[in-house]
Amino acid sequence: VDSVSKDYVHHMILYACDEASAQNGGYAHEKIVPECGSMPAGCDEMMWPWAKGGSDTVLPSNVGIPVGGENGSRWLVLQMHYYNPSLDEGVKDSSGVRVQFTPQLREHDAGYLQLSGGTGSFQRDPMPAGVSSHVLTPTFVVPSSCTSSWEEPLNVIGVGHHQHQVGKKISIEVQRDGQNLGPMRIERQFDFNHHSMEESAIPQLLPGDEFVMNCEYDTSSRTEDVEFGEGSQDEMCYGFVMYYPVQAEHDIFAYFPASEEVKAAYETACSSPGTDQFSEVSLCAQSFIEDVPTFLQLDNMDMPSFGALDLCNSPMYETMLEPYFPGTCPPCSQNDNCTATDVLSWGQEVLCPRMCAEFGGLTLWPDTSVTEASASQGVWCGGDGITYFAPNIADAEECQAKGDLNVPSLEVQGPAENSAQTLSLGGAGIALAAVIAFLM
Repeated sequence: VDSVSKDYVHHMILYACDEASAQNGGYAHEKIVPECGSMPAGCDEMMWPWAKGGSDTVLPSNVGIPVGGENGSRWLVLQMHYYNPSLDEGVKDSSGVRVQFTPQLREHDAGYLQLSGGTGSFQRDPMPAGVSSHVLTPTFVVPSSCTSSWEEPLNVIGVGHHQHQVGKKISIEVQRDGQNLGPMRIERQFDFNHHSMEESAIPQLLPGDEFVMNCEYDTSSRTEDVEFGEGSQDEMCYGFVMYYPVQAEHDIFAYFPASEEVKAAYETACSSPGTDQFSEVSLCAQSFIEDVPTFLQLDNMDMPSFGALDLCNSPMYETMLEPYFPGTCPPCSQNDNCTATDVLSWGQEVLCPRMCAEFGGLTLWPDTSVTEASASQGVWCGGDGITYFAPNIADAEECQAKGDLNVPSLEVQGPAENSAQTLSLGGAGIALAAVIAFLM
């Protein structure tokens, strides 16, 4: 980090870009993308994160990150975000990252699990100002369905927490077989100026494990509501886990709200028949055939309206939408020769039953046996789309004392009256005795 401009550097993240996106985007060595609030298309594989106060990342001797060759990317892009609230002019920065390469491949490749409990306004509502302890609700939970496809146990290298200026505390707990194993990392007070990646109290994660992410804030210094977003004056609820061996899927877990409006929309679409010429299918299938962005809840992203027939016969489907919402179109989309009947049948018989069932166990019209959704939140697990569910959060086991330490009384010389005072210290009093001795 440049010592002259260090106060302006908010974070740096090194990303890898896939080859096809690099070619389509005309990427070139040392090319600069002026606006990078959103990364260039295809550059979303995080290889190294750094935030204010962070230190070097050193991997175990048998672990590396592939670059080039058959398994690694040839294109890397460094995202730089700055914080300059006073709009100071003439600031120049030469901060960056030095990466050490070796031709000797390591036994294991490392990867990151990213947990986004709230990084934008589409995930969380603004927090009220003037509150010394605001706990984000609902608690973000990553269900076992998001991790069950891991092919093997994951060895944890480190855990990182990220909030902004009013962040107070983050906790990422692990649930396994219905039991809460406690937090991966204990950080009693978050400090925006001292980010770090620390060892995990839970050194290994297993397929089927669940994450429970809690975020707390102190907005007592603010006079206006605090938004969630990229700016330093905004807030985030974000964490990551660096691990090995890397898994092919499921590296980003993101919270999505199951608001009353979303619940009502699902209940209506799943439990009602279509209108006009679509009266023989559900309203869900009609929505799919008529307006895909609304159907996939992407209408808040300023996307133009288009129907499923146009989507499924477009070559853009496999590159732009299918990786994020797999199985949206029937197999005929692979040859771009779907008919309206193909797409409508797919919506009614495959896509809508799955989506309604995932959203709190709703049944699809004409089956109206379950018309009230039980889901309280949603999660996006990489390539599986958004899954809505009702989490079951277990209480972490409390630490149980296994005995008392027999500590003798400590005689302290009082500095004011030059008199001896006797303190009886037992168990946890050892730390207090050390402090008193130091102060004397």
